[in-house]
Amino acid sequence: NGFKVVVKQMPTADEVHYTLALNGGYANVQDLQSGEGAYMSDILKVSRIGGAGSKDFFDAIRQKGMSMDLNVGFSTFALEGTVPEDGLEYMMRVLLTVMNDRETDEDMLDYYIGCELLEEKRMQGSVAARIGTIDNIMCPEYRYSSVKTAGSLTGEFARKADEFMAFQAEKMNDGMLILVGDIDERQLKNVLQTYAGGFRTKDRTFARPVVSYQPISGTVMHTVEGNANSVDMVLSVPMSLTADNYFVAAISTMALRKKLTHA
Repeated sequence: NGFKVVVKQMPTADEVHYTLALNGGYANVQDLQSGEGAYMSDILKVSRIGGAGSKDFFDAIRQKGMSMDLNVGFSTFALEGTVPEDGLEYMMRVLLTVMNDRETDEDMLDYYIGCELLEEKRMQGSVAARIGTIDNIMCPEYRYSSVKTAGSLTGEFARKADEFMAFQAEKMNDGMLILVGDIDERQLKNVLQTYAGGFRTKDRTFARPVVSYQPISGTVMHTVEGNANSVDMVLSVPMSLTADNYFVAAISTMALRKKLTHA
């Protein structure tokens, strides 16, 4: 069905490292709000998977020695973790369940939103929060920040998460399953022949989202003396990204930092 698997033989202490990597990230989410994409990696925390709540689901796979993390980037989607060397069949069953039998748990979503609001209050004034504020000042219309933004997480998150996961699950040939470990080839082939056909695939080319914004790059320096207040400084220079300009900017930053530190 076009589902692709890449295997790298390597001694990994009786465990297999896996990554199910797909094209498409939070830039593909319809009606995305500023900072909302940063929450997409937490989709599984607010889901019912195979009829089980997220806590029960993760407790169950941990008891089998399996770990799993979801990382959703701007244009990438990755389910990754480890599984015991003899757990390849269980891993495939779990991945199939996540991609084919997942729905948002509304009660858990309400709890999650409440926790995130508290976390945002706790993080006020932190480096991450200040970077997010600086991003909003410099590029106020840029919706694709990887920093969680206060107030961007709403009840609409459930609809967007469901649509995004459904979109990803329908095109499992638009990526690959990567396995690294001391893997028995015959066992793996038997497992793949049994389970790979359960992934849904489509004969189409991945449509890369069109993103228009003013590109801004730079670095943030935070200096604190005791409990004294600090000031964040950001400098932006419109220049093309070339190897020469990259190193010129790095050297300029070092020179400026030296002067500021001396002052």
